[in-house]
Amino acid sequence: MKNQDKPLNILLVEDNRAMSAVIIELLSHTQLSLSVTSTDSGQGALDQLKANRFDCVLLDYELPDYNANEVLKRLQGKRQLSMPIIILTGHSQAKLANDVLALGAIDFITKSECSPEKLKRAITYAISRNQFRISQADEEKAQISRLLDTATAETAHLLNYDRLTQLPNRELFKVYLNKSIARACRHQLNVCLLYIDIDNFKCINDSLGHDLGDKALISFCHRLQSIIRSNDALCRVGEDEFAIYLDFIENECDAAIVAEKIIRLTGIPIEIDNHDIYLYCSIGICYHSNYTGDSETLLSNAQTAMLSVKKNGKNSFVYFSNEMTTKAQKRLYLEQEVRLALANDDFHMVYQPKIDVKTQRITGAEALIRWHHPKNGVIPPNEFIPVAEQSDLILKLDSYILDKVINQISRWQKEGLEVPVISVNIPSREFQRGDLVASVQDTLRKYQVAGNRLEIEITERLLMDHCEDNIKILNRLKDLDIHISVDDFGTGYSSLSYLVQFPCDVLKIDKSFIDQLPQSKDNCKIVEAIIMLAHKLGKSVVAEGVETEVQYQYLSALGCDQIQGYYFYKPLNIKDFSLKLDKVQFKGFTNISQIKAC
Repeated sequence: MKNQDKPLNILLVEDNRAMSAVIIELLSHTQLSLSVTSTDSGQGALDQLKANRFDCVLLDYELPDYNANEVLKRLQGKRQLSMPIIILTGHSQAKLANDVLALGAIDFITKSECSPEKLKRAITYAISRNQFRISQADEEKAQISRLLDTATAETAHLLNYDRLTQLPNRELFKVYLNKSIARACRHQLNVCLLYIDIDNFKCINDSLGHDLGDKALISFCHRLQSIIRSNDALCRVGEDEFAIYLDFIENECDAAIVAEKIIRLTGIPIEIDNHDIYLYCSIGICYHSNYTGDSETLLSNAQTAMLSVKKNGKNSFVYFSNEMTTKAQKRLYLEQEVRLALANDDFHMVYQPKIDVKTQRITGAEALIRWHHPKNGVIPPNEFIPVAEQSDLILKLDSYILDKVINQISRWQKEGLEVPVISVNIPSREFQRGDLVASVQDTLRKYQVAGNRLEIEITERLLMDHCEDNIKILNRLKDLDIHISVDDFGTGYSSLSYLVQFPCDVLKIDKSFIDQLPQSKDNCKIVEAIIMLAHKLGKSVVAEGVETEVQYQYLSALGCDQIQGYYFYKPLNIKDFSLKLDKVQFKGFTNISQIKAC
């Protein structure tokens, strides 16, 4: 990377002034020495890049005059695409892979994930990757020049690529691996290799002939190419053996996801000359977060893991480390079981009441999902929700929760209960999907429930991500009389300007600030400031995680509006919560001891 004594010159291209200010603020917390120049249009970016030299460009995908694709094409046409470009966008990874990455961008960050840590890592990686790309291009030019002195381009291709599949051969792959390993060690990146062996391939050659076997190998190669990303590397290392180097992965379980996709594809036959051919495979995975070996060691470790699969039933995968294999298998198992649980309606909801500090009555509740697995017993949300968030399951899970909660509100109303406002957490991905309002409206209509019985809880981070779009969505929800609450307030990077713009009704003070009340003077100041700020803005305040009498009394003295926590109630099942509603709402209990005794 560039000498850190000199600041890195960063060009920020963002037409939304508020978002530009947020990104500049986040950049100031990256611990990098930066000099930031900003512009608000594609033409402005082109002019800046023509006149100045930048170490990295943060380019918004959508601009008033050009989008990122058009800017990249113009840079290519002017041969100015020499600096690393990171796209800031809300678009899907697949679209970016087909568009901006193919046009020369180094990386992308969704605005919903922007943080000082993410920006620091992305900028560092982009600059290093660009330097590597430039040096690699120089090396390849020098190598071609040397090869042309002794042989033709065709000879060079035959030396480096497999004749049948046109993939890099083992020797060329080892050269690439050594460079990638050196880069990974230099920049503290992860190293990951998949070694794939087709099970019983000799039987296909012996029974159907080598010509058909060759065609099957080519089809298998195409399947592997369809799974990996454009920046990953695939090669043929033996007759029926392939290797994949996964570039820039953060989590060791990501390799298991790729391996699982490959194994699932083996269940689909390859149709060749009226034959349905099934090519099953054994996969060994070598993953290291601190690797010091060379390409031969990496290949050998992955091959050793593959051979252990061969000995234990084939058509599966294992890691070179038993611990990683167990972790990956648990994650994949949980993902499969979550899918099954959704299909079988195995989840259930519990409700944690919110108590009005002045009247000491239940005036709301937070809906929380729970799972009692038929074989594994209780699986806590902090285990299965992260698995859902790493796949497409989180959207299905949220729709499931929304349906269950609104349905239950309808049932309580039919039982004659005065139902308080029930809150449901909605992740940022729901907002990015774009059909949240229609989904909520359809579900309310389906069960004939008024919108004012429902509260949507959003994270504080959402105040900054896709700000203008989210304001529109929240205003549409408000048009349905739905309450809006900002969860975990005080833990994110929100600013007062965003808080004023957003149509929220409630601020929930995060439990981390409540835990040390009133012992921590700093926490006391923060909580007091949040309550005062909220009331000045005409918003209510809920303190979550209240567990002691001292905490309750302190928050009551500060004028906190609602209390949620074990001091009053743990999350209750439907039956118990129904009884609390009946007693509190209709029997007139008013003091704390009576409420807690119910």
